[in-house]
Amino acid sequence: MTPRTQGVVLAVLAAVLLRLAWTGEYLRFVTPWMRWPLLGAGIILGFLALRPLLRTDRGSDHHPVPRSAWLLILPTLVVFAVAPPPLGAFLAERRADQVGTPREPVQIAAGTGPLTLLPGELQWAAAQPDDPVGLAGREVSVTGFVSRDAEAWYVTRLEVFCCAADAIVTRVRVAGQDPPPRDEWVEVVGTWVAGTGSDPAAPPVLEALRVTPQQAPRNTYG
Repeated sequence: MTPRTQGVVLAVLAAVLLRLAWTGEYLRFVTPWMRWPLLGAGIILGFLALRPLLRTDRGSDHHPVPRSAWLLILPTLVVFAVAPPPLGAFLAERRADQVGTPREPVQIAAGTGPLTLLPGELQWAAAQPDDPVGLAGREVSVTGFVSRDAEAWYVTRLEVFCCAADAIVTRVRVAGQDPPPRDEWVEVVGTWVAGTGSDPAAPPVLEALRVTPQQAPRNTYG
């Protein structure tokens, strides 16, 4: 591969990294703290690409490049042109049996209004024997995307620790309302069905009072 070809490949990789980091599309693949390493890597690759691209003396190190070698950058160009969507119901429905560690709520809001929790936080709260967050008799608000199985539908979030490859599914079963379309983001306000969610293999159940469509957040992962 000629130096100029190497420069083209480096420049394309740099452009993809910078685009993903600048637009926020990197959140579809990795956690938020990765933005600055991606920006730094893109800038470094961009500088490394300049020397071979601007080089004028190509005499003795010119070697023909097989046409098939250019296929190596095809996936990179695809990502640059059309970034894949974030993971959603398709993955969640196929990993529903992979139970992760539910997340303990960071802060519990006082008052009589709906208690706002992530699906994983509600899973944790429902599994505690002494109801430490006061679920019983209080309205609970949970936001996520819609996933389904043969028996019910769920408000769902995917939680990642490093990247999308290690995503785990957290979900809450919704009763009392017809299911919205798969992958639609909704806020479900309802009451916890006491006793559900105590088994880690079975999600807690919300008896829904209302289901409201929502705009998907910038970072769709928990």
